[in-house]
Amino acid sequence: MKLRDLANELGLSPTTVSRALNDYPEVSDRTRRLVKQAATRWGYRPSATARGLAVGRIGVTAVIVPKEPASYFDPDITEFLAGIAEVLGGVGQDILLIQSAPASGLDVCKDVIESGRADAIVICHPRSDDERIRFLAEANFPFVVYGKSRTPVPHTWVDIDHRQAGFRSAMYLFESGHQKIGAIEGPGQFAFVEERIAGLTSAFDQFAARVDPNCIVKDTFSDRAGYEHTRRLLNDASPPTAFVYGSLLSTIGGIRAIRELDAEDSTAVVTHDNAVPYLNARNILCEVTVTSFSIYAVAQRVAQHAIRMMDRNAAIETELWEPQLISVGEP
Repeated sequence: MKLRDLANELGLSPTTVSRALNDYPEVSDRTRRLVKQAATRWGYRPSATARGLAVGRIGVTAVIVPKEPASYFDPDITEFLAGIAEVLGGVGQDILLIQSAPASGLDVCKDVIESGRADAIVICHPRSDDERIRFLAEANFPFVVYGKSRTPVPHTWVDIDHRQAGFRSAMYLFESGHQKIGAIEGPGQFAFVEERIAGLTSAFDQFAARVDPNCIVKDTFSDRAGYEHTRRLLNDASPPTAFVYGSLLSTIGGIRAIRELDAEDSTAVVTHDNAVPYLNARNILCEVTVTSFSIYAVAQRVAQHAIRMMDRNAAIETELWEPQLISVGEP
């Protein structure tokens, strides 16, 4: 049964029936009871879209992720989306997943607003200075950013302390006696990669160690990148004795190169782990130290903020989560 059919049965206008079902104050208690009893009796159920329109929402949150090489759409993004979906689904919000290249990012945000396709936007992995953040703030459109950028506009964001993760990774290796450290990180345009490298550099400064630019690599988070760069660096005349990897995918390739060159006994590894259940460091690597946090839990928090920001009076909030340093090889 459609809304118009229910209205015809009751001899009321569709507008009155819709307002009665959505508890508009101008509808009398008698009419409200009559409409709701009839809806129950005849099995009428309003569509989620219609109900959302009644309160000014359509029940969709747009999640914008970077459009990088296929290898970048890794299990971390899948786990993030699962965490987002669990929270949003609980309040009747669906996800509109959009992959956006850097050059088209602003146009994507404009299209979402102009087409009315979403109630809020979640931006994943912002750039250091991100024009999308400026645009959405000026448009007064509800949005949350997963990642900390330097964009000088007040906005709500949630992120991991990647600077601390990079710093603690390098400090652990220096304190373990290593003098030359290589780092295989992600794409350089992302703010969190810059933060991680800044943390690494800070640890180098603290130990008065020289930063070799050739040993700080920015590439995709992939098995290929980890393998190729690790093998190249280990073949140098003065190779690193330790590596910091920005993701488990890069680490898998790096470990493969280390094993091929029979350098396992002389090379230490620290990696970043987003605690994806089916990509567990303990199941993949025998002994490795990780900086770890639950991307699923962070995603849930991002979703909670997205829901909160749909309220026009919502306050700007920021959260920085601290990663743990864990030795996977220990019992």
